[in-house]
Amino acid sequence: MKNSILSIAIIFTIIGLSSCLVDQNSSPDNTYSAEEMNVISARLNLPSSPFSYEIGSRDEDISTNYKGTLGRVLFYDKNLSADASVSCASCHKQELAFSDDSAFSTGANGSFTARNSIALGAVRNFGMHYEESDLHDTPGLFWDERVATVKEQLRQTINNPNEMGVSIDHIINVIETQEDYQVLHQKAYNTTEVTEDHVLESIETFINSISAVNSKFDADIIHNLNFINGDMVTGTIDNELGLEVFSANCSSCHGKNISLLTPEAIENNINVANNGLELADNDLGVYQSTLRAEDKGKFKVPGLFNIELTAPYMHDGRFNTLEEVVEHYDSGVVYNENLSDALKVGNQAKRLNLSSEEKTALVKFLKSLTGEEITSNEIWSDPFK
Repeated sequence: MKNSILSIAIIFTIIGLSSCLVDQNSSPDNTYSAEEMNVISARLNLPSSPFSYEIGSRDEDISTNYKGTLGRVLFYDKNLSADASVSCASCHKQELAFSDDSAFSTGANGSFTARNSIALGAVRNFGMHYEESDLHDTPGLFWDERVATVKEQLRQTINNPNEMGVSIDHIINVIETQEDYQVLHQKAYNTTEVTEDHVLESIETFINSISAVNSKFDADIIHNLNFINGDMVTGTIDNELGLEVFSANCSSCHGKNISLLTPEAIENNINVANNGLELADNDLGVYQSTLRAEDKGKFKVPGLFNIELTAPYMHDGRFNTLEEVVEHYDSGVVYNENLSDALKVGNQAKRLNLSSEEKTALVKFLKSLTGEEITSNEIWSDPFK
C-alpha cells in the first residue's frame, strides 16, 4: 500500500514506557558482600549489585531491588513445587514472552492446568497494568479475572494441585533452611523471620518489572507520529493498512492494552468479553466465579504485546497461529446471547469479510508488537547454574 498520511484519533496512555528500559545501574551501597556472594554463587548466577526492579513497583528504594532478586530466584526454582518438577517459569517461559507453547501447561505430578497460561509479557508493563489508575479500571487476574491482586493470584497458583501444588509454608521453610535463600531474604527484608507476605511480595516485585518495549510498533507509531492539534496525530508508518484494519475492527477491545485508543476504545472499557467461541460446558469463563447468566462465555481480554511469541491462543489454546485467530474473527464468530456488541449485528454474528491483503496486513501489524528484548534480558532470566 502506498505511503500516505495517517490521521486518526489516538491517545498514547503509557507512551513514556515505550522508551523506558529497566535501569540496571546500582548505587555503590547496593551490593552483596564478598561473603554473601560466596554463598550465593554456589548455585546462582547473580550480580554483586542487584538489577533494578523498581519499574511497576510502589516502593522505589534499594530494598525493592533485593526483593526482586529474591522473587526472580523463587520464580525459577523447581524445587519449590510438590515434586520438584516445575516452577513459575515452567508455565511462563522468558523466550515466549513469559507464556507457554502448550495449550495446557504441565504442573506438579504430571497434572495439567485448566486453561492456557497467560503471557506475563503481553502488556506494556505488568505492574502498572494491574494497578489502579485514572486511565483504566484495574483488570483482574486469571482468564476469568476472579482475583484483584497479583498476590492473591500467586497464592492460588502456588496452592493449586495442578500447578505448584504446595503450601506457602513449604516455601517459607525452604527459605529459612537454605543458606543462599537466607542471604537473599535478609538483604530484602532485613530480618531472619520469613513471612507469607515476604514470599508473595518478592515474586510480585519481580513479575511487576516485566515490560514490553522496543517493538517495531513502538518505532513505527510512537516515534514516527507527531502530536498535532490536541488528540489528532499525523505521520507515515510502514504498516499503515494493518493499523487501519486493527483500528477499525479490533481496537474497541484491544486498543487500550497497546496504548492505542481510538474513539471506540475510549468509549468502551472492556476487561472481559464473550468473543464468539463455541461455549464449553466445562469452562464458562467469568460465569464460574460470578454465577451470573450474562457472564457465560466471557473471558479476559488479553494484552497483545509479543503476541507473535505466545501461541497457542485463546483461553483453551485452540488456535495455533495468528492467521487462525484472524480467520475466527473474520468468519468464525458464533452467535450467543452474551456475544460482545462489537462482534454482532442484531441477532447475528458479525462477519468482517476482510480481503486476503487485509488479513495479511493485520497479522503483520500484530507481529509488529513483538519486542525481542523481553526474551533475552538478563534481569528476567533463569539465575540457576
